[in-house]
Amino acid sequence: MGNLAKGTKLKIDGTEVANLTNISGPGITRDTEDMTAHDTDGNYRKFKGALIDGGEFTVEGHLGSFDNSNDLYNLLDDDDSKAMTVEYPSGAEWSFDGIVTGFNCDAPFEGKLEFDATIKVDGKPTFQASTT
Repeated sequence: MGNLAKGTKLKIDGTEVANLTNISGPGITRDTEDMTAHDTDGNYRKFKGALIDGGEFTVEGHLGSFDNSNDLYNLLDDDDSKAMTVEYPSGAEWSFDGIVTGFNCDAPFEGKLEFDATIKVDGKPTFQASTT
């Protein structure tokens, strides 16, 4: 049986980012190196695992004047990664160091002010599954 996502939180250095409507990621990928040689058996390439990219998280939310969503924007000027967590209502959690690499606002004619931000994972993220 699945869990509801409502209540998922992004925290930066322990402070929750308010008014988020969507959090996705990290999209971890792994490079491979082609190890095929002239004497490889058959007509299939051989590969070996190489570097792993920790991926990135994308967050979306309401852009308000009384929340801390602009903290994500301000982190674009910071060259150093920050300690971040994505906490799910089930108790599962991603912990990682992250660097904000993008910030965008959307102001539709009929609609609410929204933002989205991209956070690049710096190093290896860790996932703690729910214990419940």
